[in-house]
Amino acid sequence: MARAKLRRPRWESEDWRTVQPNAKVCETCMFRFYEVNGKRVDEPLAATASICEMYEYPESKPYEVLFDGADCEYYEKDE
Repeated sequence: MARAKLRRPRWESEDWRTVQPNAKVCETCMFRFYEVNGKRVDEPLAATASICEMYEYPESKPYEVLFDGADCEYYEKDE
């Protein structure tokens, strides 16, 4: 009896990549921090989060700001 040819999933031949945040303008913004359970998150990774003081959950930063490094309408330089 002949063996049936195994079918490979279609995605084996496709490129698969993740997209990392590129929120350059957020790194120096005074609004980059956010709160979780009433506690202020104040760490270097806060700039790469999808929320901040101006974009609070459930609203999130625009895709262009978070991933494409575009300017944000609320940006103010942190001193």
